[in-house]
Amino acid sequence: MTGSVSKEDGGDALVAARVKQLLSTLERDGVALASDLMSPEDATALTERCQALLEREALPFDEYVKKNRGATDYNLVNYKSKDWTIVTDFLGSDPVVDASMERLVQNDVVRGVLQSVMGEGYKLRQVNIRRHDAGSKGQSLHQDGRGGLGMSIITSDTPGPEGATVFLPGSHRWPIQYSDFGVDLKTRPLRRWLTSASGKAGTVAFWYRRTWHGRFPGADPRTAMFWSFWGQGATYQRHDPPESILDAVGPELRRLMDTGAGVKRLENGKAQVLDAPEKPDPELARLLFGKNEATTLSPWRLVSGMAQVRRRAIAGVRSVRNR
Repeated sequence: MTGSVSKEDGGDALVAARVKQLLSTLERDGVALASDLMSPEDATALTERCQALLEREALPFDEYVKKNRGATDYNLVNYKSKDWTIVTDFLGSDPVVDASMERLVQNDVVRGVLQSVMGEGYKLRQVNIRRHDAGSKGQSLHQDGRGGLGMSIITSDTPGPEGATVFLPGSHRWPIQYSDFGVDLKTRPLRRWLTSASGKAGTVAFWYRRTWHGRFPGADPRTAMFWSFWGQGATYQRHDPPESILDAVGPELRRLMDTGAGVKRLENGKAQVLDAPEKPDPELARLLFGKNEATTLSPWRLVSGMAQVRRRAIAGVRSVRNR
């Protein structure tokens, strides 16, 4: 890792060139990695603090789902399954982490990428630390909601795909939803076609939440931090940090996390990001919302139709068995 690229390193031209490079890769592949956005000192400190946070007592996943999942409350919680351990809502509780993350979200390249895709005023719903525990079988490919951009930070050296988040390049452009595909796609058989969020600690990945992604199996524990951003016009499940948390973080983290400004608060705990003068790039924003339509004679129509037939057949078999 060479350090943190910003305007201080070489002026506006260097930053603009780096942003353009990352956006070109993101637009083409649905994911783009950068190893030069965090300083080595911040990467080392973040790794140490994340490991400490992961050592807190963890709830079983089933218990977490009953008590916390989907709630608008902001609570520092650890939970785990047989495959992974997660820390949620930790921003505002660790000054070292808060300071390094404030530097990252204020980085000129990071801001340039996020604003180009989502426009001015983009918001942050939640940040998690996730550890792929030793021997985990991984996670099948899937998609997340429209209107969102993911950012992950590797917090333990991850030399290859084992234990890493993996992506199917170009799938964010496909005119079909993963749920329409009708087949559970495991990551290991697809290894040759996947791109992994791997590298040294401090490596950052930007990715469309519509890009098909999962987690590769692995024998060794690997950790990363996951950020969930939402752009202009997007609706997301609200997460409301108390004033004490907002006071503990830096100004940009406060702006990102504050659900009392820059959003329209909706029913059922949701929020919609307001428009702002600085708009996103139209093509990058179109991909953010996954607005890809298959033509009438497209092979994708056939794939989608076959998936629907398969689902109906499975539902029919289950109905007969339950009689």
